[in-house]
Parts: sequence; structure tokens; C-alpha cells
Amino acid sequence: HTLRERFDVFFDVYGNQPFPKARAVLSSRGRHVSTVPRPADFVWQARTLVSFPRTRVVVVRPRRADLEQLARWVDEGKLRAVIDSVHSLDQVAEAERRIETKRARGKVVLRVR
Repeated sequence: HTLRERFDVFFDVYGNQPFPKARAVLSSRGRHVSTVPRPADFVWQARTLVSFPRTRVVVVRPRRADLEQLARWVDEGKLRAVIDSVHSLDQVAEAERRIETKRARGKVVLRVR
């Protein structure tokens, strides 16, 4: 993504992108969702109950129907992952270095096939 691009949802599955940081890339009615909450996330959730962008903490348990719906949204182009780079298995060290720079703009993907 570009620095000017805004997103409707920022889904943080690792808990390493706090709401104040994610807010910079959220659309005016965007939502930040964290599955690995920190104490500050609950404070931010209370503070954004009636304002936007919002943050929410969720407990995630994978269910087949939900995963199938996500797959449909990806197929339909309604949901997309932001990919920084793709590396083959023999480039695992390079992929790790990219992650460690903390400059990746999206996911660093390791292709295993």
C-alpha cells in the first residue's frame, strides 16, 4: 500500500500494531481489530465506543464456516492481504531479515512449494 492509502479494517493477529499506530492508515470509519489484546487496547476500545476510527478486541476460534466465508471474500476480491514480499524456502534467512527491519509494508510470505 501507499502511505496515502486508507483501509476499512486493520486486523492485527499478532498484537504488535497498537491502535494509535494503526489509526494512521485507517479510513475515517475504519476499524482496528486485535486478537492479542494488551491492557491499553481495552482503554482504547472504551474510548472509541462512539467515535471513529474504532478499535475492538476479539477472541478468535476458527470455525469452518467462517474460514469458508473468508475464502469466498478473497476469491471475490472483497478481502485482500497486503503482501510486502514473497520468498522461496531457500530464502528463509532473507525473509527473516526483512521482518527484522520492521520496514515491511504488509506480510512477508515464505513459499513452501
